[in-house]
Amino acid sequence: MSKILIWWKNYAYIVMMAIMLIGLVYPKVMLIFIICMLAPSLTGLFTGRFWCGNICPIGNFFDHMTFKISNNKKAPDMFKSKYIRIIFTILMMSMFSFEMLLAFRYPVMIGMVFYEMILEAIIIGTFLSVIYHYRAWCHFCPMGSTGALVTYLSNRKKVLKVSTQCSLCKKCEEKCPMGIAPYEYRGKKLSSYNCIQCGICKIDCTNNAIGYDVIIQNEVGSLEEHENELK
Repeated sequence: MSKILIWWKNYAYIVMMAIMLIGLVYPKVMLIFIICMLAPSLTGLFTGRFWCGNICPIGNFFDHMTFKISNNKKAPDMFKSKYIRIIFTILMMSMFSFEMLLAFRYPVMIGMVFYEMILEAIIIGTFLSVIYHYRAWCHFCPMGSTGALVTYLSNRKKVLKVSTQCSLCKKCEEKCPMGIAPYEYRGKKLSSYNCIQCGICKIDCTNNAIGYDVIIQNEVGSLEEHENELK
């Protein structure tokens, strides 16, 4: 991992909070957050939801701040429903589009619309962190949902893989902030559109069975077969 990315993962939330403080005086600076709207979809073509797990400053805020007060309880399946994602995304984007039309031709007002959008995400995400998991918001974040759709449709994405060296210890599921069970993808790519490519499962895997460069080609055996071997 590059030094720049490591630095960003450590301090992105501070940068975001600094920009928001400046935005109270100079709202135009908030226009920089248009990157956060477009990037999940653009990067989803090539890296899955890597943006969500490693670059998104709002997600980074949850990782560093709400993590400390989180209940760390798995988010309910309802949050992961594609219908909930669609409804919530349509609702939020409709409100955003309406406000943008009202703010049209006034950069200061447009900046305030972005400020409001970021603040709403932080407030809702923090509330859900206390009740459920610190990354609960990421299940139905409108930008993350569009990125998930692109990820699902793209065949060019480079994502984490789970080799057949996986011992099915299931520690990866315990650590996953999105409630995914990476071991279920044993011998395949970790292709779940819920995966934010944060790499926590990779770091905690005692068998080094999860990574971008692990070999899964020409490996035989299925999850069911390996479970039978362990019995």
